Amino acid sequence: MEKELNGMQTTAINYLTGIKKVDEVSDPVICNGIKSGYVTHDYNDNGLKMGNLTIVTGKTGSGKTSWTRQILISAIRQNVNTFMFVGETSLAKEKHKLVRLTAKPNEIVCNYGLAGVRLYTPSKEAIARFDEMFSKFIFLTDVTTIRESKTNPSMFGKILIAMKHMATDNNVKLFILDNMMVLCEKSGNAIFDEQKKITLALKTFAEEAKVHVILVAHPKKGEGNQDISGATEIQNLSDTIVRYVRLSDVEKASMIKANPEKKDFFKRISAMVLTEKIRDDGQQRIAHLEWEPERGILFDVSEIKAASEYEQQGWWTKAVNKQEIVDIYY
Repeated sequence: MEKELNGMQTTAINYLTGIKKVDEVSDPVICNGIKSGYVTHDYNDNGLKMGNLTIVTGKTGSGKTSWTRQILISAIRQNVNTFMFVGETSLAKEKHKLVRLTAKPNEIVCNYGLAGVRLYTPSKEAIARFDEMFSKFIFLTDVTTIRESKTNPSMFGKILIAMKHMATDNNVKLFILDNMMVLCEKSGNAIFDEQKKITLALKTFAEEAKVHVILVAHPKKGEGNQDISGATEIQNLSDTIVRYVRLSDVEKASMIKANPEKKDFFKRISAMVLTEKIRDDGQQRIAHLEWEPERGILFDVSEIKAASEYEQQGWWTKAVNKQEIVDIYY
């Protein structure tokens, strides 16, 4: 019997290469990813790791695109080539939003729309400096540009082909697709199969090209934090899922009532980012965000030990425990 079992083991190993005995398995290699610029997210997930797919979800208009846009800026500050597909705005508007994130306070122009609403745009000086410093690191496209292409009939097919070329020819390491809903062109039950194929293609691309992919996806309609809308494979194939939650005045009042000693802290914040999934031993610490409307910036207000260090480096952090406020953001 023992000889028979040993024979079966040898046959199995010969049949499928890659099967190893447990003592032949090497120790895991811990690799830091690209800094997202948010200290809490980097604490939770150790940066944006190559080969991984991150899903960013949250209700429409909550601010998840703003949060993701700042990750792009943090990447280019590390000289990382990036690509972003924007599905719900134009390239011109998107560029202005990116420029505002790097502009100085005196380079923001405030205009007034109907009923006195404030509209912020970057100055020509801010745009010129942005082009000089960062343009070589950023590749952008939108729905109009993709549809003008006469190649692969599907929008996602065109984007994926371009992404593969950018990974090999332009050394792009971070790919942001905003969003899943725009990428899908089918309807009814067929959309679930399309979403499955898109997510699988992105995960496979991330692993094979050794890049990081961020996909923005809407949640299901309804109250509370609903699951991601669409095929279950979207969640299953992802390595990380984060949820952006904008706080209403009622929710903030409730948090202050429950934590009166943190009244000043909760008055500052406008949103939270919840980590719902990390594949490899990640943390689930909540990120609390403070909004600055002039430049459209979200600050990760944190008490994590590394927050002060991140703040000094100019990342998106305002450390709660920082005693002396130094204006290092400009």
